[in-house]
Amino acid sequence: MKFAAALALAVLTSQAHASGLIGPIALDSAQVMPKGVRSMRLAGFTFQTDDKYSGNGQIVSLANEINRPVSLRQLADAQPKGFERGQFKGGLESLGLDLDSVVGTTNGAVDTRITTTLPILAWGITEKLTVAVAVPIIYSNMNIATGWTANATMQQVVDTAVAKGLGSKVIAKEQALQNVVNTKLEMLGYKPLVSETHTDLGDVNLVVKYQLLKGDQYAVAFVPRAVLPTGRVADSDKVIDIAGGDGQWDLGAGLASDYFITSKLSVTGAAGFTYQINSLKRKRIPSSWDESLSSDIDDSTLEKFGNIFTTGLGMRWAVTNVITLGAGYSYQTKEGDRYSGSKYEQSRYDILSKDSVQTLQAAQAVLSLSTVDLFLKKKFVAPLEVNLGFTGIVAAQNIPLANLTSLELVSYF
Repeated sequence: MKFAAALALAVLTSQAHASGLIGPIALDSAQVMPKGVRSMRLAGFTFQTDDKYSGNGQIVSLANEINRPVSLRQLADAQPKGFERGQFKGGLESLGLDLDSVVGTTNGAVDTRITTTLPILAWGITEKLTVAVAVPIIYSNMNIATGWTANATMQQVVDTAVAKGLGSKVIAKEQALQNVVNTKLEMLGYKPLVSETHTDLGDVNLVVKYQLLKGDQYAVAFVPRAVLPTGRVADSDKVIDIAGGDGQWDLGAGLASDYFITSKLSVTGAAGFTYQINSLKRKRIPSSWDESLSSDIDDSTLEKFGNIFTTGLGMRWAVTNVITLGAGYSYQTKEGDRYSGSKYEQSRYDILSKDSVQTLQAAQAVLSLSTVDLFLKKKFVAPLEVNLGFTGIVAAQNIPLANLTSLELVSYF
């Protein structure tokens, strides 16, 4: 959910945006804070992954798009345009070689650790109204390595070139061939793939919770929210960039309802909708569905991320006045993204929407320790809370494999 910066994460691949889905880090609730009471929450969650869910729900490597067979023609096309590329391709053809012969495989590995620290200030304005602001700070560490492995066919190409006195030309190209991925990126005007570490401000969340109904056994709250485009957006000159924001405003609204089965056992149901407002971005516009890389740039591409729908069901059990256990299950779905522009044909902008429909089913477990009741009975010095949580993905589509471990410290004043 957008609250608690659940969507203020990062670009892990060129198809997964900061506006995409991620598992929730807290159970929903219809409860509000008493009038005049404030809380400072310091939440944090982290995950490490080198995998993602594909469009059909299968788990694949984050570097899946890098690991591809390479033909002689693709090696030639990775050379700079103009005379140099023509000379290289002509040399291969003069040897009588089939340019469509597969001569090796590009390979890569991407490993990412993301840790988000989330200060949240909340204030009970009235007995029914609570407002909050969340400011995510995102630390990311991405390790990436690329290369390629030649096969026996490539060795035959080298042997043929040497036999015909062209060995020096092959040797001159050896470094570019060994780093064919970055060679191609450089030719297209991208920055090279390198390991990076960032600390970024994410998209600030403003949240209001208004309790519509409250009885002895139930409560219902309306929860509108707004997300401000305060985070750094992904660099369009990077194939993979972990950014803190998506460069757009988002507006959302939801309902949360609590039902108390007993004084110690409660059930919460919630549903929400987030509308992602379109914005103009600098985008690289691909020319083929099979190839997302492109040197063609439109600085005024209209980008509309898909709207997000969320539902969730949770249960809390107050084991004692200090210890509470919680569990939940949530389902989220995001519509496909839409792009348009006037610089190129619309069919090329449509390619940017590839693999942008997302779904996520997640299960949660939470352990809460609270001194609030003890404080009210004057048995503890301060009203504090500690929440430990784990969110595991059950099934998903087009998102990183991100099982979250979270910790939240809360003080009331």
